[in-house]
Amino acid sequence: MTEKNSLHYNVVRGTKTNLTNLAYSQEFLQYLSEQDKLNMTDELVNFEMLKRQDILRNHKYSIWHSEKEDAWYTHLPDKTKPDQRRKVKRRNKNDLENVICTYYREQDSRDGLTVAELYREWLKYKELHVRSSGTMKRISADWKKYYKDDEISKKKVRELTELYLDEWIHEKIQKYHFNKKQYYNMSAPIRQMMEFAVKKKYIEANMFKNVKVEARLLANAVKKEDCTQVFMVDEIPVVFEELNRHYHKYSKNTAPLAVELAFFTGLRVGELVALRYKDIDLERSQLHVHCQETKEYAFRDDGEYHLSAHKVVGYTKSDAGDRYVYLVPEAKEIIKRIQNANEINGESQQEFLFVKNGERIKARAVVYQLDRCLSAVSIKHKSIHKARKTYVSALIDGGVNINEIRKQVGHADVRTTYACYCYNRFGEDATNRQIASALDFNTKKIKEKSVQDQCYKKVTTSDHKIIPFQDNRKREILSK
Repeated sequence: MTEKNSLHYNVVRGTKTNLTNLAYSQEFLQYLSEQDKLNMTDELVNFEMLKRQDILRNHKYSIWHSEKEDAWYTHLPDKTKPDQRRKVKRRNKNDLENVICTYYREQDSRDGLTVAELYREWLKYKELHVRSSGTMKRISADWKKYYKDDEISKKKVRELTELYLDEWIHEKIQKYHFNKKQYYNMSAPIRQMMEFAVKKKYIEANMFKNVKVEARLLANAVKKEDCTQVFMVDEIPVVFEELNRHYHKYSKNTAPLAVELAFFTGLRVGELVALRYKDIDLERSQLHVHCQETKEYAFRDDGEYHLSAHKVVGYTKSDAGDRYVYLVPEAKEIIKRIQNANEINGESQQEFLFVKNGERIKARAVVYQLDRCLSAVSIKHKSIHKARKTYVSALIDGGVNINEIRKQVGHADVRTTYACYCYNRFGEDATNRQIASALDFNTKKIKEKSVQDQCYKKVTTSDHKIIPFQDNRKREILSK
């Protein structure tokens, strides 16, 4: 933009010009640069008049007056109608001409709308329909990685054809080797933006809906080894010993005990640090889980989301909603230790269970305690979420009903519990012994019994004069 146009643009911002209509604004700026005048108000009036005349002159449908109804009529294009047009009626001619001009100005704006401009508009709409700002941050990250500097961001929305979108998405699949979940997340912006554009009537149909991606083109998700997804049975005692050692050394910080409680309850770390005293019922041996800590992100001037706060919200992660978790004796003992520590440290009047210096302990502090612990005992890094997976796997190993496990951990679908939380916690030797034990069908005893039966049959049938063993025993008894 030239210095002259820049001056004009700043003046236009102070007028009533509709700057959201990009095509209209650009056309007005071009008009101003040609006029070389500084009375912007007068020029805007002149431009509006000229633009109005131009629109009405190019309107392809007739405008007529009905004396019977004393109303003015015309048609406007509408591809949803059988004859590709719809009738418009107004009481006076000026109002009808306003409708005509508004329609074509909106069409101009839609014609020039780029994918990047649509994204900014859709982003505001999307914010109204999500509960967590973390979702918005993920969308922002995907946009920055896959769209922002790509040619598609400069593409006009109305120019997006099915073929173009098909080639574009398949090029991305080849470049990044998406698995199913990665592809779903990456394609979410374009899928949802196109639907939004249809709702806004910027386009008539979502062309991306017709693009088909075969599952065989997507990479298979790499199945991670069980030992990386859960804590093995021989690791847990070592972890607990280190957590207790550190807690006794720094008894004002109960975060190490939060890690221990995670193993016995299966709570997400955000749910752990959101526990309140009123959520605990030791007499009935249960926890009421209905809140969690979330990260709040704010949209900044640089076009990205940045962490702004940690806060407790009155809902949990999944659609399963709040739940009641059974407390085993070990879990109750840990909670009592935490309550006792809070009393000694003068924290017993606080609302939350996990507190330090009058402040609620954040999830990151619990994560840090596990990371520090694993480093101290030379165990390869595992996230706090692996304690939750260990909890589920242990319940499955213990023969607990799978639907009951689902309810305990707050999964909406039992398939999630089995597919993502069922792992082997035992080493190779222990697993081999379990397999051997499970396949012990007592075949040796069966074979021995079979040999005895064969011998019995052979002896008793070889000579009919020989009395069978059982009959011989009966005679001995009778003789006595």
